[in-house]
Amino acid sequence: MLNRSISNFPFYRQPFGLLTISLFIGILIGFEYKLSHILLPLLALTVFAAAVILSIRDSFNNGIFLLFTALIFILIGMFHVQNKIHIGNEFGMDTVYQKGDVVLVRLTEVGPSDKEWKKMTGEIKRIYKNDSSFRADESILLFLQGIDSKHKKGDELLISSEISLIKNTGNPGEFDATNYWNKKGFNYLSFVGEENYSVLSRYKQNWLENGLTVLQTYLSESLENNLRGNELAIAQALILGDKSLLDVETRNSFSNTGAMHVLAVSGLHIGLIMQLLLVILSQFSSILSKKNAVFTVVVILWIYAIVTGLSPSVIRAVFMFSVLFISQVSGKQYDPMNVLFFTAFVLLLLNPLTLFDIGFQLSFLAMVGIFLFYKPIEKLIFVKNKILQKVWQGTAIGFGAQLMTTPISLYYFHQFPNYFVLTNIGLMATSGLILGLGIFIFSISWWHLGAGIVGAALSLIIFISFVFIEWVEKLPGGLAQGFELPFSLVVGMSVLIILLFLVIRKKMHKIIAYCFGLGMLLMLVYNRNQNLIREEICVFNSRQVIVTIRKNQELFCFYQAEKEDFKKVKYVVEAYLKLHPGKVRYFSMQKKNWHIQSKTTEIQTRKISNNFVVSVNKKDYFIYLNDYSKPSELFKSTHFTLIGMPWIEGEVDHSLNDGAFIQKI
Repeated sequence: MLNRSISNFPFYRQPFGLLTISLFIGILIGFEYKLSHILLPLLALTVFAAAVILSIRDSFNNGIFLLFTALIFILIGMFHVQNKIHIGNEFGMDTVYQKGDVVLVRLTEVGPSDKEWKKMTGEIKRIYKNDSSFRADESILLFLQGIDSKHKKGDELLISSEISLIKNTGNPGEFDATNYWNKKGFNYLSFVGEENYSVLSRYKQNWLENGLTVLQTYLSESLENNLRGNELAIAQALILGDKSLLDVETRNSFSNTGAMHVLAVSGLHIGLIMQLLLVILSQFSSILSKKNAVFTVVVILWIYAIVTGLSPSVIRAVFMFSVLFISQVSGKQYDPMNVLFFTAFVLLLLNPLTLFDIGFQLSFLAMVGIFLFYKPIEKLIFVKNKILQKVWQGTAIGFGAQLMTTPISLYYFHQFPNYFVLTNIGLMATSGLILGLGIFIFSISWWHLGAGIVGAALSLIIFISFVFIEWVEKLPGGLAQGFELPFSLVVGMSVLIILLFLVIRKKMHKIIAYCFGLGMLLMLVYNRNQNLIREEICVFNSRQVIVTIRKNQELFCFYQAEKEDFKKVKYVVEAYLKLHPGKVRYFSMQKKNWHIQSKTTEIQTRKISNNFVVSVNKKDYFIYLNDYSKPSELFKSTHFTLIGMPWIEGEVDHSLNDGAFIQKI
């Protein structure tokens, strides 16, 4: 009787749905609330209570079993993430490190870069003071000066530069670096000049690592020898996951059209490569059995994942396809959604901070959307023509993925590409061709003539694809910006989408759900409209003076920067425009004062004793660059605000070191 009741539990049909969601919740709670000293005893007590209660036959039922299972894995998630981020460590950076100390860092990642400051990550192993040293275990983000450095993962460096907390600048629309890095386990960073570090030891790679390095070099050089310019940058990103050559304009074009997923090696690429490999290996069916062919594909996919950097989205895709392949070959039944949750479950057990990786979140939700919504969407339109049917099926897949990823995309990126369907249809064929030709180049790169011909064809296809992307980007109304969602609304929208499609069947319940959905949409539209009509002055936290005045959906940007630094000004302003879109005009205050007059607004700028004054409708904003040159002209104004640049320590109304100054006008 007991065994029969257990077999009827829904839990046993899709067990990893409950386990993984419980682990999700535990990791989220554990990251936000520091309770490490009571978690382990609480977990042990819960397991013991569950064992006692479930051992009583009369008490064994679905509700109790599911409740205790969920609670156990919530506690496991809390304990696991707090152990990962070292909560409760006796010797942490905040208690031991002081300015002037030397730290021993072991590099964990060395990113490709041709910039003056090269981004790396590492682990602080020891902190050296004058007469003592302390063991440490803290992740750190490093920017090392010198593009000629040949550092590798595993090298140990002695660093004497100052270490500080990762802190946002506080500018509107900026990327939340603090949250991003903290949820990867990094709380500290350091800018390390060439004179502030020395190499203590070089890591010696083993034969496997040497082989992978040789393979990575071979693949990169195969593309570099046969492609040039923007085509090479896109090929490197799309095929190998290396986005270091992409310029800002290219990234923005892909992002603004909803094609950024094409540049990030993910499930799309893994699926295409898998299909390509299966087609190739099927030609050798006489000498290669189906089981051996599947095993070969799985091995190649894992090698590809390692070569492209083992990002969470790639690991998720390869691991999931591996499980599906093994299930198919073994002849066992499987549930795709259960396999997806099982994949996430394993990845989170290996590293709970994977949950906070944006790529993992987007790829996981995209797969959930495809599994849940593809069939219902595909059935909405019946297409007889086989070619059009394939196009519609691909579109339905895109719609399914977009349904689940839209709320979180709006939360992170504040914009929505209105023509994402058109973009995906256009890139549906070319993405496969680019991957296929790229792999073909790898196989014949020793044959210079053949590789050159294939490279020319690949360059042409990439060029056509990018021209198409730029065309879509320039279509009127192609990008909706100004979205600013609270996380609660993201969760509410996601849950409501699932309920409407899969759970709710009764008409009255559907009406209630639609009313809730309408309320959420109205809230979203209202918040966006407030961002669109906002009129304000903003002085940004930056090393250069950057001031924007937003009036009637027009943005006047006044800046003090050299020509070579104008890109930095545009970067800051474009981030602001994602929240408050409008037409922007730039005015350099480097050598000229400005006076702009309209029916409702009067703007003046002037320079006084190396400081800047911006006046909006007779109200003055004094921006101090120098503590020691406060002009007497200041006191002639009846309405003024004193704003200090980040390095100013004197008394001011607002210090930019605390974030941007924003005021309605």
